[in-house]
Amino acid sequence: MGTFTEVDVARHLKEEIRVHGPDKTGKNFAESLRKGDISYEDVSIRAICKELCGNEYFESCNPRSRGGVVLREADVDTSQFTNIMGQLIFAALMEGAVNESFVFTQVVQNMPTTQNTEIIPQVAHPGDQNATVAEGAAYSEVNFGEDFINAPATVKAGVIIPITREAIFFDLTGQIVSQARKIGEGMGMYKEKLIIDEVIGATNSYSRKGVAANTYLDLVPKNFTSWDNIAATNGLTDLDNIDTAEQLLAGMEDPNTSEPMIMTGTQIVVPTGLAMRASQIVNATETNAGTAMSGGDATIGIAAVRNFTQRFVGPNPVSDLRVITSRYLNSRMTTAAQALTTWYYGDFNRAFAWRENWPITVTEAPNNSEAEFTKDISMRFKVSQRGSVVTLEPRHVCRNTA
Repeated sequence: MGTFTEVDVARHLKEEIRVHGPDKTGKNFAESLRKGDISYEDVSIRAICKELCGNEYFESCNPRSRGGVVLREADVDTSQFTNIMGQLIFAALMEGAVNESFVFTQVVQNMPTTQNTEIIPQVAHPGDQNATVAEGAAYSEVNFGEDFINAPATVKAGVIIPITREAIFFDLTGQIVSQARKIGEGMGMYKEKLIIDEVIGATNSYSRKGVAANTYLDLVPKNFTSWDNIAATNGLTDLDNIDTAEQLLAGMEDPNTSEPMIMTGTQIVVPTGLAMRASQIVNATETNAGTAMSGGDATIGIAAVRNFTQRFVGPNPVSDLRVITSRYLNSRMTTAAQALTTWYYGDFNRAFAWRENWPITVTEAPNNSEAEFTKDISMRFKVSQRGSVVTLEPRHVCRNTA
């Protein structure tokens, strides 16, 4: 905040480390940056380095010295400084990664896992259990069938961020933060695009009991390996189109019992060209429906040649729908050769998941590395994440084409 000077922030961090230790202080520091309690402009890596490592270490970062400064403090501990720098980078990374444009990352469920590829067990629905029990008779036992999804392998992505002597000495805090933000945005974008491609059916990971299938099919009869979740000639213009999509979902059958699936549409995914129309439909305060009627009624003096309409006015039945759109969706649909009049409907949180081995993670390199000697890189931070998208149940969503 503006009331803090760079030296104030550095001294405050030093005192916090003395009281609470470097790990807790680093996490609190990152949280303060993310919340805006401390702005990046208040932070100086130059001042923090001097406070935590001493003037001699700081002067050793002077490009003019190039080894000319002898550290009398032989046991200078730079770990606290490295910890704070790591948290600064992590805060900037996360600021970029949680960009509000990455809406699909928030739509699908997050599924932590320790496995690369795995079989996701599911319990097959036992079906109708209306088993009559006579007075005094024993209840029959019910057996749950085996069901499972074959999840694809997770993928690791990441980069290394180097902090040079010059960056510390010349206090290039802004450049480091900017670089970290952009890397965070890139990692968030990578994940967002993977999820979108799965949602629109550009990639198809669905495999149930070892049988692979595309997410969107237009097949009947509906059974273990086939279903109908494509509504052709159903462009988005009014409530009738959403009703068509809803009726398509209503016809979905449980693959184990052939009973109707218990679900409902909760989200509508549209490219930006349909976003305004979708918003108008969802946010309308009332709906009108009616049937044109011909003929007259002599008892009330209406001539036979006069037409009139029977009107029904009521509340909006889809006001609880969430409209999801993004420019990344447009780009991925175009890449997949899909018309930008196509839209999607259903419960995407139940249909898809992001299997996550680990989220965006920052790891510090050990001190006195070869890069420090050969490239004047004082510290390095490895940024990585690992995960993949999986389709859990395609019968929860449908695709609609104009």
